[in-house]
Amino acid sequence: MRMSNLQEDQIEIFIPISKLDDEMNIVFGWGSVTKVNGEPYIDLEGDIIEDYELEKAVYDFMLAPKHDEMHKREVKDSNIVESVVITDEKLQKMFPNEQIPIGKRGWWLGVKINDEKVYAKHKDGTYTGFSIVGTARREAVNG
Repeated sequence: MRMSNLQEDQIEIFIPISKLDDEMNIVFGWGSVTKVNGEPYIDLEGDIIEDYELEKAVYDFMLAPKHDEMHKREVKDSNIVESVVITDEKLQKMFPNEQIPIGKRGWWLGVKINDEKVYAKHKDGTYTGFSIVGTARREAVNG
């Protein structure tokens, strides 16, 4: 991850929920955003995550994915059912010779939540997004 300071540090990213599917109890949203309308996305801590660094982190995470309830306890009967890192390069391969839409790039995911109490907290607005925690070596960004 390319970050704004030179140090190993824990980071936390909060991304709002984009969609709830009440029939299947799935919560959808961006786990992390790298670009918006072609420009690097700078999070609240002033950090930027490069596409290739996000891909590596997501692929490692998906080898043993865990869903927890606000970093308090693992929700064992929930599963990540959709996960894709969306980049310009992938979109160009998926839709050759087509206009690639502008907008967000990053990690899109869907979590099937079988714990009715946890899903209800998403539905009633108690939980309004995904909170992603990780560690990264921060590097100064020039320019």
